[in-house]
Amino acid sequence: MKKIVLAAALIASIPVHAQERVAYWEPITLSGKIEMLPGTDLQLGNEVRVKFPAIVLDHSITAGTTPNDPDTPLATTGIVQLSATGKNFDTLKRLRGQRAAVECQDLFPSATAHHFEPILCTVERVITP
Repeated sequence: MKKIVLAAALIASIPVHAQERVAYWEPITLSGKIEMLPGTDLQLGNEVRVKFPAIVLDHSITAGTTPNDPDTPLATTGIVQLSATGKNFDTLKRLRGQRAAVECQDLFPSATAHHFEPILCTVERVITP
């Protein structure tokens, strides 16, 4: 009976959504569902509705640099904005609503009005299943 109670306690302590700690400015591969999400951008002082590529992650991530770095605080999210151009951007638009993996040259924190999610990825390559 003790083994059953112990096993139940261990299973209950496992988080439902795993969260991974990752570093900014390092290569990483993210997996999830590709989406074109709505946002409001500032262009020449005007608010403009836009769609931006993003990946809805299979598991949330927490990104940061060194612990307690005041210049780059930790950010946790389940959605990462994708910074892509050319062929990669066209591929992301085509894959909207589908699962894929994205190889990021690096992750970086949101810093401008054109950044709609707390964490962004510079897309190196898009990998389809």
